[in-house]
Amino acid sequence: MSPTTHALPDNGHCHTTFAGILKHPFRRLTTTFATGILAFPELNEYCRTSQDCRQHAYVCDTRQQVCSCAEGYRADDTGRICLGAVGRRCMYDSHCVTNAYCKGQMICTCKREYGFLADDNWSCQGAFFPESKELFNKQEHAKVPDRKF
Repeated sequence: MSPTTHALPDNGHCHTTFAGILKHPFRRLTTTFATGILAFPELNEYCRTSQDCRQHAYVCDTRQQVCSCAEGYRADDTGRICLGAVGRRCMYDSHCVTNAYCKGQMICTCKREYGFLADDNWSCQGAFFPESKELFNKQEHAKVPDRKF
């Protein structure tokens, strides 16, 4: 199925038609022609309204006309996608900050081994704090005498 692209005379927007069934303006969706997958724009990609951007984590910065991270979401280390803080909506684990997962394909939650929310409210941390880890290591390496039964 190969796409056909044409400009409409009334508004000049480009549209793509797949076998005459699906039409969409390029300002809303982008197409990966190698896979044929239609995708909503991600971070820093063109938009006119927030409806043009992906759900949950994105809003349209209408002055710059690019998708940006919504409140409670921030850009990942690559600056390509928005990640949700603990308590934010998600669909997959990859939509959440480090050490969190998408519980029930609904909400970002700290993983069990990182069950404590850090002071910055953005990351999950383990139960061991530096002073308790040092105490744990001392106890772990303490020599216990062999007992004979």
